[in-house]
Amino acid sequence: MNVFGYLISGSNSLPRAFWGGIILGIIMTIPVMLIAAFISTFLHIKLISFIIFNLWISFYFFVFCIGNWRSAGPYLYSRIISKRIWGFLARLLILLWAGRALYWLASGGARFFADRVTGPLNF
Repeated sequence: MNVFGYLISGSNSLPRAFWGGIILGIIMTIPVMLIAAFISTFLHIKLISFIIFNLWISFYFFVFCIGNWRSAGPYLYSRIISKRIWGFLARLLILLWAGRALYWLASGGARFFADRVTGPLNF
């Protein structure tokens, strides 16, 4: 099974999915950032590096949220109260992250991306 299939399956424990996903995400993002920096600096194609980096971050965030949401499911139905609390907090955090991202897009973030990709519309 590949890394993304492993993360998105939800078959691992919540601490492993959450902390492993964060650490793995940082480790996997470093090469993408280096490639984007190389493209931007040496090839002078800032737009391509901007698109590559943001697509990667968005994709990984999506996979990370789905995997953690699924891993929190069994914790919500546990007989142990502390596991229920951790499952609830994990799902609440994912909802807050997703809500913040949607709010950012709705309040001008989409315009920011459009301006970066197409250029400002100043005639």
